[in-house]
Amino acid sequence: VIRALPVCAPYFVLSDYRYKAKLTPGNTRRGRAAKAAAELALTSAGAVLGSGGKKFAPRTPEDVQRLLERLLVEEVADADLTNQLVANTKVAAAQKK
Repeated sequence: VIRALPVCAPYFVLSDYRYKAKLTPGNTRRGRAAKAAAELALTSAGAVLGSGGKKFAPRTPEDVQRLLERLLVEEVADADLTNQLVANTKVAAAQKK
């Protein structure tokens, strides 16, 4: 994995994507919706990795992958996220299968 790329597409198209957020019509501005979607992805990527003031030491290959994915999501610029969204949306968590 080299880079995280924000995508806005119909929800059924994103069924194979690991990190996704559902956008519905609402009154949230694009910038605030972009930050909410990024926080949702970071939570999905393992926000508890370094919580509690402890340093995180990956123990398994899955931990290393989640840490890498989290770092890649953090590297996405706010402008890139904002440009992918439509105005006046509400961000909701994607339902698990």
